[in-house]
This record gives sequence, structure tokens and C-alpha cells, in this order.
Amino acid sequence: MPNLDPTERECLRRIARGNTDTGVVCTDQVLRRLAELGLIEQVPTLALPLEMPRSAVRLTTAGHAALAPG
Repeated sequence: MPNLDPTERECLRRIARGNTDTGVVCTDQVLRRLAELGLIEQVPTLALPLEMPRSAVRLTTAGHAALAPG
């Protein structure tokens, strides 16, 4: 299990609660690191041909395990 700093752990918690809003906690750098560790993945949320493609992030199985107590 990778060592996560408090900011990364808080970002994982927010994503687990469905809050994928980036900002102070879930900065692009934090999201990039979590993705590199395989703890989150991007999923498409809108795929209309005329709209800008949008995506959200969700926890992977490893991400859920990283938040598990123990």
C-alpha cells in the first residue's frame, strides 16, 4: 500500500463521497499522483458529439483499500 500524505488521503475521501470537485484539496497534482498510484480512474460523464467531453474520477479497488482502516 502506498504511503499517502494527508492531502492525498483527504482527496480520496472526497472522491469516495462523490465530491469530484477539484480545488484546494484535489489539485491536478494530487489527482495525477493518485491516478499514477492506481487509486483513482477517470470515467466519462458526458459523451455527446457536440458537447465538450467531460469526465469525473472514481476510486479503484486499490483506492477503496487505501481508505480502509487498518
